[in-house]
Amino acid sequence: MRSDRPFLRTWALLFVVGASHGVLDAMTDGGLGIAFFAPFDGTRYFLPWRPLVCPPIDIAPFLSEWGLRTLRSEVMWVWAPLLGLLLLVRLLQRGPSRVR
Repeated sequence: MRSDRPFLRTWALLFVVGASHGVLDAMTDGGLGIAFFAPFDGTRYFLPWRPLVCPPIDIAPFLSEWGLRTLRSEVMWVWAPLLGLLLLVRLLQRGPSRVR
């Protein structure tokens, strides 16, 4: 059914956002780690590769050099690759251009 597609796309997007949030948190350089299997197991994990700067919690430190480092690392490791992937998908959806 055509009417189900927006619903399924919305749920797929929410699933990807939810799953990627834990993975991205495990890529930060601070905190206690991520309890991927909570509430069944309280073990906390980090990924071996942690390029993301842990963001400050309060607003004052976020408006300092620490906050700028956080934003820079998120743009470099999260937003730029995501934008590149979205552009690639968009180009592939258009198909080959016709030459006249």
